[in-house]
Amino acid sequence: MSTEKKTEYCASTFIIDEANQKILLIYHKKFQNWVQPGGHLQEGETPEEGAVRKAFEETGIHVKLVTGKPFIVEEYNNFVGNLIDYQYLAVPTEPNQELKNSDASFDIDWFSLEELDRIPIFPDVKTKARMFLKVNL
Repeated sequence: MSTEKKTEYCASTFIIDEANQKILLIYHKKFQNWVQPGGHLQEGETPEEGAVRKAFEETGIHVKLVTGKPFIVEEYNNFVGNLIDYQYLAVPTEPNQELKNSDASFDIDWFSLEELDRIPIFPDVKTKARMFLKVNL
């Protein structure tokens, strides 16, 4: 039995609605917190492709990445192994797209800067969300 921990790769997106000054988050079933959409990369998929795919799968929103590179790459270590998350900033390709909840989440919604203080959200997610909203105000 191998004790070597494996490395898993993910991509996620912070989706900003610049016109309404809001950020799109999902209430994740497993994490019981509001987080940015994202998940594991498929075999042969680039982080950019995975970020766009997971954004659509988890929100129903078509997005375009603001830059071709992630704004941050975070590494998490847990009992299963290492998780590397490529995090991107994105905007909807069209305004007023219909939100579609996925199996991974209980809810999905747009939040203003002020509303971030009233929801259960991981501190690092809140910090990044606030930063992106302040930059776009």
